[in-house]
Amino acid sequence: MKQKVMDAMQSFSKALMGPVLFLPIAGMLQAISSVMSNTALVTEGGVVWTLGKFINGGVGAVIGNLGILFCVGIAMSLAKKRKADAAFLALVSYLVWLAANSRWLDVAGLTIAGDTASALYGTGQTICLGYHVTDMGVFLGMILGVVVAVVHNRFIDTEFEGAMAMYGNSKFVFVVLLPIVLVMAVVASYVWPVAAAGINALTGVMASAGAFGVFLYGFLNRVLIPTGLHHLVWSPFLYSALGDSMIIGGEQIVGAKPVFLALLSDPSVAMMRDSARFLTYGLMKTFGVIGVAMAFISTAKKGEEGRHQGTDHPGYPYRLSGGRDRAAGIHLPVCSSRAVAGVLGSGRSVPDDRLPCGHPGLRHQRHH
Repeated sequence: MKQKVMDAMQSFSKALMGPVLFLPIAGMLQAISSVMSNTALVTEGGVVWTLGKFINGGVGAVIGNLGILFCVGIAMSLAKKRKADAAFLALVSYLVWLAANSRWLDVAGLTIAGDTASALYGTGQTICLGYHVTDMGVFLGMILGVVVAVVHNRFIDTEFEGAMAMYGNSKFVFVVLLPIVLVMAVVASYVWPVAAAGINALTGVMASAGAFGVFLYGFLNRVLIPTGLHHLVWSPFLYSALGDSMIIGGEQIVGAKPVFLALLSDPSVAMMRDSARFLTYGLMKTFGVIGVAMAFISTAKKGEEGRHQGTDHPGYPYRLSGGRDRAAGIHLPVCSSRAVAGVLGSGRSVPDDRLPCGHPGLRHQRHH
C-alpha cells in the first residue's frame, strides 16, 4: 500500500513537469518585459516601454491561465495511451466545470456581488475565462487533470458494436466524465471554501515560522530530489494562493512567482513581497549552481579534474534549459558529503532580506 501511494505521488510529480517546463521560458520573457515597461527605468510611451508592454501582455497569458494549462498538461502526462484525446477531454472538462459551477452559484443563491477578479478578491470567488466561479486557482486544474487521466485510462479502450460504435473510446470517456465533472462543480461550491481556509491558515503558519519555515522549504526542496517529490513542495507556493495573492494593477495575481513578475513592472514598488523567498528553487540560483560546479572542477585533486567534469560540466546547458533539479540530483549518489552540504545549504540559502529584486532600490519586504 505504501509503495502504491509513493508510486502515485511520483507519477503526479512527474506529470507536473509537463506544463512546468514551459514556465521558465515564459517567466524569463515576462521578467525582462516587466523591467522594460517599468517607468522608473524607461520613459512611458517610448519604444522600449511599448515593446515591453506588448511582450508582457502576450506572455502574461501563460502565467495568467495556469489552471487550464495544468489541467491539460497533467491529464496528457498521466494518460497511458491516446494522450491527445486525454488533453482534449481535459480542456472540455475544464470548460464544463467553469460553466456548471458558475450556474450553480447563481441558482443556489451563492454568487457574491462583483464583476471582476479584483472586485471579488478575498471572497473565495473569482472571474475565470468570463465565468463567475469558486476560486480554486491552479488546484482546479491539478484535480481535474488527475480525474480526467484516471477516467481516461480506465475507459479509453471501451468499444461498442453496431449503432453504438461511434460512442466508444474517447467519446465514452467523455460520457463518463460529464456527471463526475458536474458533481465536482456543485461540491466545490461548498467544500472548497473550507479547504481555502485551511490553505490560508497554512500560509500564515509558514509566514510566522520565520527563518525555520524558510529553511524547511529549502531543505525539503533538495532532500526530496531523489524521490522526484520535490515538485510537490515548491509548485504550490509558486503558483497558488499558498505562496501569495494580491491585487496588482487592478488584477488579481496568485502565486509567489506571478506576484514577483507583476511587481517588476510597478515603479511604485519599493520593496518586494515576503513571498519572494520562495523563488530560490530553480533559475533564481542556476548561475550560482554553475559557479559551484566550476569550483569543484578547479579545486579537484590533480589528475581527477576529468572525473568532476563528467559529473558537473555536462549539466550546464541542461540546467539553463529547466532541468537543473535532475542535474543537481546526480550529486546525491556520487558524493554523500556533497549531498548533505547541498541539502543543508539550500535550506540556509533561501534569502531573508538580500534577494535581487529587478532594479536598484527594490528590496525584499519583511513583515513584522
